[in-house]
Amino acid sequence: MYYTAMTLRRSVAAVLTTIALAGCGGGGDSATTSAPAASATTLTGVAATGKAMASATIKVYDANGVVRSTTAAASGSYSVDVTGMTPPLLIVATRQTDSHVLELTSIVATVTAGGSTNANVNQLTDRIVSDVASANALKGVPALIAQGRTAGITPAQITTATNDTRALVQAALTAAGISNAATLDPVSIKMVVGDSFDKVLDLLRSNRGYESATGTYTTTDLFDQRYMPLASTYPLTWETPSTVFSGTTIYVVGDSTASNYESKVAPREGWGQRFHEKLKAGATAQVMNLAQSGRSSRSFINEGWFQLVKDNIKAGDYLFIQFGHNDEKCGGSTPAVARDEIDIANLCTYPGTEAGIDAVTASKPGQEYSFRKSLKKYVDMARAKGATPVLLTPVTRRPSSGVFRASHVTTKGAYPGDYSAAVLALAAAEDVAVVDVDAASISFFGGLATPATDSLSYYLAVSELTYPYYTPATTGNIAKPDNTHFQIQGAQKVGELVATGVKASARADLAALQALLN
Repeated sequence: MYYTAMTLRRSVAAVLTTIALAGCGGGGDSATTSAPAASATTLTGVAATGKAMASATIKVYDANGVVRSTTAAASGSYSVDVTGMTPPLLIVATRQTDSHVLELTSIVATVTAGGSTNANVNQLTDRIVSDVASANALKGVPALIAQGRTAGITPAQITTATNDTRALVQAALTAAGISNAATLDPVSIKMVVGDSFDKVLDLLRSNRGYESATGTYTTTDLFDQRYMPLASTYPLTWETPSTVFSGTTIYVVGDSTASNYESKVAPREGWGQRFHEKLKAGATAQVMNLAQSGRSSRSFINEGWFQLVKDNIKAGDYLFIQFGHNDEKCGGSTPAVARDEIDIANLCTYPGTEAGIDAVTASKPGQEYSFRKSLKKYVDMARAKGATPVLLTPVTRRPSSGVFRASHVTTKGAYPGDYSAAVLALAAAEDVAVVDVDAASISFFGGLATPATDSLSYYLAVSELTYPYYTPATTGNIAKPDNTHFQIQGAQKVGELVATGVKASARADLAALQALLN
């Protein structure tokens, strides 16, 4: 069986400086181009992720803020006139998917004057641009795009970012039969959708991080086909479509109480990180944990994580849906403080009665501020794909008093209410399987001999002598417990509570899943 590993952070690349093409100038103009003249300086390439970014909007930014644009063909191929633009050139490809806007980028250091320069756009090139942005003290690709110019970038340092990114996939490139895997440039390689390089792209998943303190998207992360994060210690491996796992997959979507964590913050873990342990030995099943720290049911959709599940979940799979902790960030100050405004704009959903909640969307068209309606999107998606949704109430928080009680009831925001009750109400209304993890965790932790102290061995409260990361000033130390997140024993216990709840159900649509669990 397979399961996702701990999320790993990447180090940033070197600081970048500018290069300009001799004889070319800028000027801040913006234009839409069609097929360029034969003597023009052009960028051509393919925007693809293992499948074409058909009809994607292509924008090109130069060092001086000049912008040119065009539209990709159905094959993902594009050509744009960049005559007079000053390199480096940033290429941004965007396309509307079912649930969000897919945005990928690429960058070229120099172009051939009066000729054609290849510039593909894909997950690897977006990772390269992300490293370039970080090296310029920018918080990822979105910040570089917002800057609107590429001043600060040199060929040597684009090469460094390219080499770092290539190292993550070189083994897969070699196994796919690409002879120049050690030197391949994902930007300049001549490719077509469906060739060996594109098949490697098809194994990749990518997405951008979210910084909750500022409400901004940040660096690009790459994952393999099982959503395991790529790193120098965990590179991409090649698997042909015929060998990719085809058994039952249990997808876990949710927040930091379920998500994966990197080794440097051990022993902090989410229950989804341990749920594979609940599968029987030899079970033809795997767990894919896509739960992400800091996400609400709404931001998980808007950031594209929902789409990653939708693109891959299949008939016979299961979707465990657990949100609430970050949906509760609806603000309580009058007037709202800056952080309240960020949370309301990006995370907040309301658990109150359905009537009237839609009125809140007037401030952010297209958003769904009803917790129940937000969760229903997951239920509907799973069912449309032939998978079985399982709703989970959020796990309880640890009270310092040791008196465990309902902790997901809020009086904040425009529509106060009970988030766990909203999950249970949706499950009843839509006839969906549900596990009341909130009640189960209150019962377990509250039933310990001395809840206030005994619960510390489950929640994150560790000694810096054993785990130096948790200094006395850091939440998660014995002197300053983290009352939301878990250490290994807690992650294992909550995973056990989830499995126990599934096995206790009399629902027919969970029978096959029950047979897979210990």
